[in-house]
Amino acid sequence: MNEDSKSKPNPRIFKPAERAEAEASGEIAAIPFPSECLPKVLRDMAEGVAKLERLPVAMSGPMALAVASAALGRGVVLRGLRGKITPPNLFVCVCKESGTGGSSAFGTITAPLDGMQARILRTFRDEELPRLEADRMTLTVESENCKAHYKKAETSADRERVREELRGIMAKLKRNEEAMREPLLWTSDSTPEALAEKLAANGDTLAQLNPDAGDSFSSMLGCYRDKSSRDGSHALWLKAFSNESHTITRTRGTVHLRRPCLAMLLVVTPSTARKHLEDKSLLETGFLGRLLLCDPKAEMNEGTFEEALASPSLPSDVSQPYEAAIWKSLAFYHRPRALVMEFWPDEDEEEEEAAPAQEGEREPFVIECEEAALRVLHEDRLRQCKTWKAAESERELIARETEMAARIALVLHIYEAMTFRRAGQGGTWKVHSCKGHEKPLTAETMRKAIMIRDWFKASLAAMTAGQRAAARDESFSKVTLCALKYDWHKTGITPRDLIAHRIGSVRTADAARKMLEGWASDGRLIKRERDAKGTGRKPEPAWFLPSMERGGRK
Repeated sequence: MNEDSKSKPNPRIFKPAERAEAEASGEIAAIPFPSECLPKVLRDMAEGVAKLERLPVAMSGPMALAVASAALGRGVVLRGLRGKITPPNLFVCVCKESGTGGSSAFGTITAPLDGMQARILRTFRDEELPRLEADRMTLTVESENCKAHYKKAETSADRERVREELRGIMAKLKRNEEAMREPLLWTSDSTPEALAEKLAANGDTLAQLNPDAGDSFSSMLGCYRDKSSRDGSHALWLKAFSNESHTITRTRGTVHLRRPCLAMLLVVTPSTARKHLEDKSLLETGFLGRLLLCDPKAEMNEGTFEEALASPSLPSDVSQPYEAAIWKSLAFYHRPRALVMEFWPDEDEEEEEAAPAQEGEREPFVIECEEAALRVLHEDRLRQCKTWKAAESERELIARETEMAARIALVLHIYEAMTFRRAGQGGTWKVHSCKGHEKPLTAETMRKAIMIRDWFKASLAAMTAGQRAAARDESFSKVTLCALKYDWHKTGITPRDLIAHRIGSVRTADAARKMLEGWASDGRLIKRERDAKGTGRKPEPAWFLPSMERGGRK
C-alpha cells in the first residue's frame, strides 16, 4: 500500500455522520452520485444533461430518478419482506444555487412529462370539453322539463316516475361535472386542499414538480402557520407518500382519497433547505425520513469562449430513448385520465402486449423479488433495526431507510427491463419491449438501490453536520455548567448524570456513554476508572473535565 492510499481513505467506507464531518473539515471530497447504478436509459440522460449544462451528475441523476418514479404512478408495486407492498413514488429534493444551470437541467429532464401534459390538456380542451359542455346543457334542459312535468303530474305514480327520471338526470350531471375537471400529470404548487382535489380528479395519482420550490416548500411544511398547526399542514403529503387513505373535510365539501399516490421533485436553494432542517417538526413528523434530499454543490461554470459560441443539444440516442421510456411508463403503468394511445410510439404487436384497457380502476402490477434480493433487503433491515435501537434523536429518519431502498429498487427494475430500437436508419428511438412486470427483482438491483439510498443519506448528513455540531456544543456547555453546580469535578460525569439532567436528549445509558466517549475522543473530557462502591463490584468509568481533572483525583 503506497502513501497516497494511506492518506486518502476510501470515501465509501465512512458512515454518513462521519462523512459529513470529514467533508466539512476538507479531509475528503464529496462522493459523486453513483450513476452507474441507474438503468442505462436514465444514466445516459443524467450524464448527457450534466455534460450539456456543465453541472455534476449529482444534480441531474436524482432529477432523472424522480421523473422516472413519477411516470410510473401507482401502476406497479413491489412485494418485499413479510409480503409488504411498496409503491414506486419518491420524494426528491435537490439543492442548487442560482446560476448553476439547475433550472435548465430540470426543464430538460422533466420535458417528457411537461410535453405530454400539454398535449393531454390541448386535446381535452379542444375535443372533450366542448362535448361535455354540450352534454351539460342538454341535461340541464332535460332536468327543467322534468321539473315542469312534476308540477303538472296529477297522480302520485306520475310524480314518482318523473322523480326517478330526474334522479337519473342529476346523476348524469354529477358525473359530467367530475369529467369536466381538467386532467393533470403534475402540478407545481398547491395548498393541501387544492392538491387533494387535483388528486381526486386524476385517479388519486399526481406528481409535484417545481424548479423554484422555495415558497411551496415553506408552505407545504406549514412555515406560514402558527406552530400548533404545523404538524398537520403536510399530513396530505405524508399520506400520499405511503398511499394511505385520507379524507379532507371542508365547508365546500368532503374530498376522500382512497389510495393517494404523489411523486415529488422540488428544487430549492441550499439556504432554504438548511433553514427547514433546523425545524425539528420536519424530523418528528417523519417527513424528512420520506425525503431524498441532496446538495450537489454545483458551481457556476460558463466554459470556454468556443463553447459559448456553440449551440449544443442532447444527442438523439440519449433524449429519444429517455422520452420513449417515460411515455411508455405513463401509458402502460400510470395510465392517467385522458391519455390517448397515439401520444406514445407504437411497438410491434407480436412482441409487445397491448396496454391494459382504461375502463375502471386497475390493480397495479405486483413485482416479486428473488430470494437473493429478499436476503439483501433483510440484511439491510437488520442493520436498520440495530441502528434504530442505538439512536436517540433520529429514529424517525432511520425507520424509513429500508423502505426507501425498496422504492428506488422498484424504479430501477422497471427501466432496466426496457429495451429500445431505432425505427430504421436515422429513425426515431422507440421502446421495443417493456417486461419489468413479468420479471422478479434481482439482488444486484437491490444492491444498486441501497447504494443510491446511502448516497442520499451521506448528502443529508453533510447538510446537517453543522447543525449536529452546534447541538453537541450546546450539550457540552450544559455539561460544564452542571459540573460546577453539582461538583462533578470531584465525582466525575457518568451516563446516569446525562440522562438525569436531560443533556443531549439521551434516554439510554448506551447513548449517554457514546456521547461521553465522543467528547473524550475530541479531548474535551478525560476518562478514567473510579473505585467501585461496594464489595466485589468492578471499577466504574467516569469522565472528567481536563481543567477540573486534578481536583477530581483521590
